[in-house]
Amino acid sequence: MPLEQIYEDVTGKLSKWAETFGEMLPNMIVALLVLGLFWFVARMACGASDRALRRFDTHEAARELISRIIQIGVLLAGVVVSLGVLNLDKALASILAGAGVIGLALGFAFQDLAGNLISGIGLAIHQQWPFKIGDVVETTDVFGVVEKIHLRTSSRSRKARSTAFPRRHHERRRARAGRSVEATAP
Repeated sequence: MPLEQIYEDVTGKLSKWAETFGEMLPNMIVALLVLGLFWFVARMACGASDRALRRFDTHEAARELISRIIQIGVLLAGVVVSLGVLNLDKALASILAGAGVIGLALGFAFQDLAGNLISGIGLAIHQQWPFKIGDVVETTDVFGVVEKIHLRTSSRSRKARSTAFPRRHHERRRARAGRSVEATAP
């Protein structure tokens, strides 16, 4: 293939791309404006949900998680609308199909993490913790004083060593919780 033919093909392709870009420029501007609007709405929704959940005295970690989920959901809706403005509906369908397959694979890979997180969210929303900070917790393989309570784990200490106690263990194994070390220490 002669060098002149390659040059003509490349310049022809680049000129077509430039024309398409010029035609799509108004749609790109509208898509960016839509994304900006949805970003603003997402921030407002995050703040409103945080304030509403504070009124119900929801645990701080659960409040943050729920607010972030709402914010991400609104932003994803903005991305979908923006892609629709750009006439990229087929690309969106492919992305959603790929996300579904990846989500299924990640669901199997992280089922323990998800189980701990869902248990923690349920406990945080209903404020039904099986123990409080400062309680002594003992199960078949865990013993110590509860230092922090998170959505996925509870931190406990024993002889200046801290470890995480997975949230699913709170339901699976019956934890004996007491108010002082003397009450339950062997």
